[in-house]
Amino acid sequence: MKGLYKKISDTELLFAQEEIIYPSGLNIHVAQFTESNKEINGWRLFENRQEALNYYDINEITDIR
Repeated sequence: MKGLYKKISDTELLFAQEEIIYPSGLNIHVAQFTESNKEINGWRLFENRQEALNYYDINEITDIR
């Protein structure tokens, strides 16, 4: 899903579709990402989750039972 992604560990991403609102009053909105590869406070805009996983070189582990 298109939106904002932020890497928080070697295996985890945070996701926000439209906007991030910090308690400090900082707001980050998807409309602010007009340039490719722009980063704001660790957040980047990607077309989908797989694109973000590839960019951050995260291999998502799926449950194999």
